[in-house]
Amino acid sequence: MLTEEEPGVPYELHSLEFATSSSTLPGEYDELDQLARELKDNPGIRIKIDGHTDNVGGEEGNKELSLQRAETVKAYLVKQGGSPSRITCEGIGSRKPIAENDTEHGRSINRRVEFSIEE
Repeated sequence: MLTEEEPGVPYELHSLEFATSSSTLPGEYDELDQLARELKDNPGIRIKIDGHTDNVGGEEGNKELSLQRAETVKAYLVKQGGSPSRITCEGIGSRKPIAENDTEHGRSINRRVEFSIEE
C-alpha cells in the first residue's frame, strides 16, 4: 500500500464509509491494519490523513467532523503501533466530494477518509 503510492496522491480507505454526523470507525479494519503494519515496516514514511464529509449540515461543523474522522483513524493507527509524529491530520469538510451529494448513496461515498504520503 505505502510503497505503491506516490507522494501527495490521495488514497481512499475504501472500507471506511462513515455514518452521517459520526466519526466512529465503521466496518472492518483490514485496510487500517495493513496501513499500520506498513507504517511500522517503513519508518521513514510520513502520512497525512484527510477526513471528508457529505454536504449535510453547515461547513463549519463539517470541517470539524471531518477532522474528527481523520483523528479517529490516526488514533487507531497509533494504537496499532504507528508513530504519532509521522501522522498528520486535516479536516476537509465537504469541499472535495467524489460523488454527487443529491442521493444517499453519493453522500455515503463522500463520508470518507483518505491518506497520502508526505514528501
